[in-house]
Amino acid sequence: MGYEGIVEEIKSRVDIVEIVSEYLNLKKTGENFKALCPFHSEKTPSFVISPSKQIFHCFGCGAGGDVFSFLMRYENISFQDAVKLLAERTGIELKFRKDDTEKQGRRQVLLEIHRAAAEYFHQLLWDRKEPLDYLIRRGLTRETIREFFLGYAPGGGDVLFRYLTDKGFSRDDILAAGVCKKGESMVMDTFRNRIIFPIFNIRGDVIAFGGRIFREGSMAPKYLNSPETTIFRKSYELYGLYHAKREINKKGYVILTEGYLDVIACSQAGIRNVVAPLGTALTEHQLRKLKPLTRKVLLLFDSDDAGIKATMKAFSMVYAQGMLGKVVLLPEGDDPDSYIKQKGTEAFRRLIGNAMGLVDFYLATSRSGEVETVGELIRIISKVDDGVMRAKLVKDIAEKTSLAEVFIREELTRHRRGMLDSGGTLNISSHAMGVEEMLLSLLLNHPEYIEEVRKEVVPEQIENERLRRIFLKLLNSDSGDIISRIDEEEKAYISRILLDTGFDEEELDKNVKDCIKRLRERGLRKRLREIQEEIRIAAEKSDRELLTLLQKKWTELVKEGQQSGIL
Repeated sequence: MGYEGIVEEIKSRVDIVEIVSEYLNLKKTGENFKALCPFHSEKTPSFVISPSKQIFHCFGCGAGGDVFSFLMRYENISFQDAVKLLAERTGIELKFRKDDTEKQGRRQVLLEIHRAAAEYFHQLLWDRKEPLDYLIRRGLTRETIREFFLGYAPGGGDVLFRYLTDKGFSRDDILAAGVCKKGESMVMDTFRNRIIFPIFNIRGDVIAFGGRIFREGSMAPKYLNSPETTIFRKSYELYGLYHAKREINKKGYVILTEGYLDVIACSQAGIRNVVAPLGTALTEHQLRKLKPLTRKVLLLFDSDDAGIKATMKAFSMVYAQGMLGKVVLLPEGDDPDSYIKQKGTEAFRRLIGNAMGLVDFYLATSRSGEVETVGELIRIISKVDDGVMRAKLVKDIAEKTSLAEVFIREELTRHRRGMLDSGGTLNISSHAMGVEEMLLSLLLNHPEYIEEVRKEVVPEQIENERLRRIFLKLLNSDSGDIISRIDEEEKAYISRILLDTGFDEEELDKNVKDCIKRLRERGLRKRLREIQEEIRIAAEKSDRELLTLLQKKWTELVKEGQQSGIL
């Protein structure tokens, strides 16, 4: 039995209500159970468990998924660990196919190489005065050096390679781990004469390294990261997340800064909910990794032009992920490390306490006029799926500018028109849903309509990228059960749709047909607008031949829409 088969077997043997009741005080309400959500503070229960669907969803914070999702989030463990925990509970032996075993074995070897390398670097640091003195001059205590397992990579070309081969690791595995690389005539260590920052995954495994030069006047790059491997993808990982995860949960928000030493300096000062991208700009993958821990992000960037641009880009991604963002711009020339050294921890805490929200930041830093700045804000807000969050941001803009709220709402509606049902109201009580979400909800609750929708709807008609991914998986399924084949973010999203229904069972056929019609109508109207723009350009260029072709195409599409009842 393969890994997927084992997961499905476990799910068939466990009851999510029984598992969750060991952690929470559940109360039966109709067909479902309710509890106070363990993932955010609330006084009225909004955490719902469905025995029939074997899922949970919190309508307060958005957490949701299956029994594995609950254990991963509550226990702060990986999916694999949740599988192991439930396998032991159900008495299922974890035996995998040969290819599964080989993959797990290769991954384990790479992790062992990284652990051995980290231990080697760390021990060398204590024996070498120059790199150790550098870290102590930077204000790091010996306790902090131990906590973050900092190290030193010596020169010499192949010192680490020889150490690892002496430990019994093969040349091919060492190269695959990325800690060494092929030179012209020999295998070379990737890191030489650098301070080493081990990069841990959220479970505490060393999966890569960052190396920093410490000698003045060196022509080498200041920082160097491990190459990407089967266990390390730079755009997916965050430095310090393993050390910060408990404090992020406790504080309810995460601080995102720019560098390794910034994270370490903040942690040493008692501000431990801090992480950093790995020498690159923030990515959507990194934000998705943070979402199970918190939905609130504090960006801590420089106040120069580059810092402001980075903040604007980060804000856009934060809100597109359904998260809340604030920002602290440090005085020019400062980073968290230098600010704490010069002003002290309390001054740094006060600085964080005065963080700016999205609207305040844009109004304070944008060099455009008010209307243009609001336009930039609207483009960010238009990506937000949460209607309450959008409403609050619109109100905030109206209160802090001279623009009327009605104007802002009109512009926002125009930007979101491609995702919303603008052609009337469907006979569905969840009126705040877009047509795409409505159709997904219908199919998840009534998979018998999958075949009909598969014939009528093409993925390109689904404009929301997240919904399109889910639709593709659903339309390729015969049962409608896709919970086991989607990621944790998609599980949380689907769990809400599955539980937040209000369909009139007698109107199901009509609702499905209305959804299909609206999608086709929207796609057709979009294509007609595109052709109208092409006609305008052709007319300006006096291209009569192209103009004739476009006008013919426009007429044919209108006729097609009228005959099919779409227009």
